[in-house]
Amino acid sequence: MSQIPTKTLFILIFSLIMTFFFVSCMRPSGAQDISAGWNLVASSGENIPIDFPQLTAIPEDGFYLLQKEVVPNKSLVTALETWLYFGNLDFPLEAWVNDENIYRRGSFPPKDIYVQSSFPAIFQVPRALWKTDGTPNKIILKVYIRGESMRLPSQALLGDKELADFQSWVKFLNADFFLMFFAMNLLGGAYFLSVWIGRREDFSRLWFSLSTLFMALYFLELGCPYSLFDGPAYRALMKACLGLSVGFIALFFVEFFNIHNKRWLKTSIIAVFLTMAFYVSLSPDGPTTLARFNLSLLPVEISILFFIYLLIRALVAKNPEALTLFIGIVISVGFGTHDVIFQLMGQMPVLWLQGFGFFALQCSMFLSLSLQSTRLYRTLEAYSKELLVQKTELANTNQAFARFVPKEFLAFLGKKSISDVALGDQVQQHMSILFTDIRDFTSLSETLSPHENFNLINSYLSRMAPVIREHKGIIDKYIGDAIMALYPEGAEGAIRCALAMRNTLVDYNTGRSRAGYTPLEMGIGIHSGSLMLGTIGDEHRMESTVISDAVNTASRLEGLTKVFGVPIIISETIIKEVAHIPGEFNYRFLGQLPLRGRTQGLGLYELIHSGDSLSEEKMTFKDEFEHCVRDWERDGSKAIPGFRHYQDRFPRDPTLHFFLGEKISK
Repeated sequence: MSQIPTKTLFILIFSLIMTFFFVSCMRPSGAQDISAGWNLVASSGENIPIDFPQLTAIPEDGFYLLQKEVVPNKSLVTALETWLYFGNLDFPLEAWVNDENIYRRGSFPPKDIYVQSSFPAIFQVPRALWKTDGTPNKIILKVYIRGESMRLPSQALLGDKELADFQSWVKFLNADFFLMFFAMNLLGGAYFLSVWIGRREDFSRLWFSLSTLFMALYFLELGCPYSLFDGPAYRALMKACLGLSVGFIALFFVEFFNIHNKRWLKTSIIAVFLTMAFYVSLSPDGPTTLARFNLSLLPVEISILFFIYLLIRALVAKNPEALTLFIGIVISVGFGTHDVIFQLMGQMPVLWLQGFGFFALQCSMFLSLSLQSTRLYRTLEAYSKELLVQKTELANTNQAFARFVPKEFLAFLGKKSISDVALGDQVQQHMSILFTDIRDFTSLSETLSPHENFNLINSYLSRMAPVIREHKGIIDKYIGDAIMALYPEGAEGAIRCALAMRNTLVDYNTGRSRAGYTPLEMGIGIHSGSLMLGTIGDEHRMESTVISDAVNTASRLEGLTKVFGVPIIISETIIKEVAHIPGEFNYRFLGQLPLRGRTQGLGLYELIHSGDSLSEEKMTFKDEFEHCVRDWERDGSKAIPGFRHYQDRFPRDPTLHFFLGEKISK
């Protein structure tokens, strides 16, 4: 809409208004004007000369007769159909032609008086009844007038089928069209009311829906020839709906443009139009309803000026929907001015354009809301795309953070995101801890360049890390070539992982040997205990860590694998935790040795894996070996003969260099 030049829009609006003005002034050609020379006869016998159109004072409420004798002109003598037209009368009538009753319109006392003034009084005279020989035809209209005057709004005409066809078209525009307006307003109002119910913070939708629903009732009264219930209250209630609709339109403009959006102003608008609505709806009869309705149009006209003021403010502020509503106001004011001009002249136009004007305003409001919704949808769509990009970036960021801080660590701390973690967050858990390290890596790294060192470490870790995760382990940190892993579900997963890591190392070394590289060896230490997970550092640099004596012990066990010359050492704590699955794992006792940082000794065991070339011999001589170890614990020097005998039987046992050499330092 905003892409159409303003000049073009105003030309279109002006053309539309002028077209309706032209149509409203049209009259069928060939009709005979029979407006002059009527007599108004009261029940008392008083005779008042009257011409159409005219506003005539009447002495009192009651029945009156309008009488005239008519001789048709030459063009109508030979017409196949003869029609009488008296315009949009707002009082009931019965019509006699040559003493025969041929037409009735509205209801008379003692019933409640009601007549649909939107429908013209036009009826056909039976051909057999109509005199065409030059003899006058006697026309009598019996009417009932209540009030101080009788209004004859338009010419009285005698015509042929062309007159009837023209008035049928006018009836469509003046009445049937309003039924369509009623249906469209009813559907639009119901739709936007449902929209508001789904999003109640946007009151502009509520005010629009209420204005549209009340306007629908006003259009229903204009277009429907029947009342929904008997009595003067029906027309009074329907007429009162116009003021309520305009009041809610005012609230819509205030809310939609957010100009003077003050509670006191909106309360005042509601109070004024509710008061006027009650004033009109409580009218006791038709004439009073019409008089009060005309009075209620004063705040309506003031509101239209208020609409124009708000629209000018919105146009200056370059509100994208202001131009659309301004067009609706221009059409509404233009059409309303047309009706006012005819009323000031005491006449009724062929077309009542007031309803078209209000419908144009309703359509502009509907279009503005639609344009606003479209604009908001496009904005939300752009935001949605941007949020999708940000969500993807955030997911990638979270994945990147997960490479540095395990997501399981966040779960232990009860955090949903890394951004929720604060310095000093901590939690206590019982877990198994696995330490692993490459043997003699320092000596090996001295023969490699820094680039080769990084390649070697990453190649090794990329094979071991998946094994740890596969066995439900959490990699807490990498310490150069060393790995520290946690097992929240207990020792069984840690033991199975250690055995799988040894098998993976065998496969890895096979590949290294084929490539001409030196095979690697690693040691693994496993222990269980209570530990603290948390964050350390400062506000500018922090990291997750695990602090516990159990962690230190696991690290020491891994270090002892070098001393004993075995691949895997586990603690007696681990043995106790897997005692429920006897025979599942193979191990042998290495002694209860004091460890640095511990006041009590800890039972140590070698975990034997099937990939070890000495595993069969270790299990064969297990009992003899453990007997020697226990003797060694009681008195190391006295255990030497036993170990010498054991050495003769199993000379390749790597632990002999420890038991037959120096005792491990504390």
